[in-house]
Amino acid sequence: MSEIGLQTLTSYKYFNEHAGPAGAYQGEIFGSLLDPLDDIRNAWRNRHVHLAANCTELGDKLNIAAWLYADQEKNNYEALNAHTQLLPFPHPESDPGDSKRPAVGAAELFGDPADYGHPEGIDYPPPESLPDDLAAVIADAAGWLGDIDDAIEALIGQSPLRQLVEPIGGNWNDLLRLGWTYRIAGEAMEKGGDVLAQGTVRVDEFWDGMAAAAYSEYATKQVAAMQWEGACGRVIQAVAERAAEEISNSIRVLVTKVREMIEKEFDLTSGARVVDFLSKKIPFAGAPYQLWRIWEILRTGYDLGMKLVDSIRTITDAFKEFLSLVASPTGHMNEQFEQKLAPITERIEDAKLLLDIKNTADASAVYEVPKDPYSLGTGDEPWADA
Repeated sequence: MSEIGLQTLTSYKYFNEHAGPAGAYQGEIFGSLLDPLDDIRNAWRNRHVHLAANCTELGDKLNIAAWLYADQEKNNYEALNAHTQLLPFPHPESDPGDSKRPAVGAAELFGDPADYGHPEGIDYPPPESLPDDLAAVIADAAGWLGDIDDAIEALIGQSPLRQLVEPIGGNWNDLLRLGWTYRIAGEAMEKGGDVLAQGTVRVDEFWDGMAAAAYSEYATKQVAAMQWEGACGRVIQAVAERAAEEISNSIRVLVTKVREMIEKEFDLTSGARVVDFLSKKIPFAGAPYQLWRIWEILRTGYDLGMKLVDSIRTITDAFKEFLSLVASPTGHMNEQFEQKLAPITERIEDAKLLLDIKNTADASAVYEVPKDPYSLGTGDEPWADA
């Protein structure tokens, strides 16, 4: 338990380093994600620290329990108190203890404990950072139009294509990085929960009494909360990936549509014609007037662009709602979760991911996570009813 706690407590540093937005989140839509992303980072970091602290504290209590049960014939606190270091400073509860009550201090690690399993290494590798691919998306969709856009920019000092997609600009690839951040952190905590579950099952048949019953109830809730983080992390990663994909597709549709509008007015459907156009070998093409005309056509794409912006805003609004829900989930999240998430999950067919979505929607595990430390009980309570 102590190992699980120490290894998962490194999540605090991981969230600080990797779970924040990277680069400029400019523009109305992209910039609107800053606050929700900050909120979920703070909420997840605090929740993971609490889960890790629960494990560490539980490990300390189980160490105390080991000393208590070391001398089962006496069933008293003498064994524990003999291995407890008293507080080195004045304390109102300072007490060396006796056969009926524990000493106040730090118990030594129990010697030669039985092995009920331990984590093999809970890792937090940094997520991959991806460059802003907006220019690549435009170039891919624009084709020959990109060359003409360069010519217009050289002529008038402005890029019509860039102006067209500016409202939805931003490094949407950073959503992919953040999605993987939460998946990595969630699965690390889930792995700790799996190890805790395995150890609990193995020790259960050897331990009875009130302390054992209290531990079983505590561990069951702790494991459920830790495993929920894995499912939720995978859902966040999938949703972030879908949102980034939908936005890139919208930009691609916008630029492609504008290119088609220009093709209707000018015969620039082949590479040779574009070369001729740019080198002014075609009498009418390449003249400043024609470049201005193309610029006007590009500007007519503004209405289409605004429609796509509205579509993208629907996706990002759903993403923000989703972030808000999983930042501070409650036991009653299921009713609104799938409905709010529908715009970006409706075409998901992966059975495992659909199960993760279902498990994430049922946030009762997070709602019921132990808030107070595990208690062995006092006096004769730990082994009562054994």
